[in-house]
Amino acid sequence: MGRARAGPSHRPTQPRARGGASVLASGTVKWFNEENGYGYIVADEGGRDLFVHRGSIMGDDWRTRTLLEGARVGFDLLEGGMNPAAIHVLPLAATGSP
Repeated sequence: MGRARAGPSHRPTQPRARGGASVLASGTVKWFNEENGYGYIVADEGGRDLFVHRGSIMGDDWRTRTLLEGARVGFDLLEGGMNPAAIHVLPLAATGSP
């Protein structure tokens, strides 16, 4: 019997630790096409454009998963494939909010 060959690893990078707490990467939504369900986030670290798909936005109902241009988000970075991508995307609270 043949064994299946393992493909390239597409695992997310591990969250960085700062002061003992896990920290997601962060960035700003460059644009998001709600109709097609994808867009790009600009990472704070390195300034790279990262692909984001609606399925990578955290939430209970996929139909309401969307991102607003300019919104701050946290995410895990998925390296591999043609382009890096943001997964496990969560909106970050705006600073100065009550």
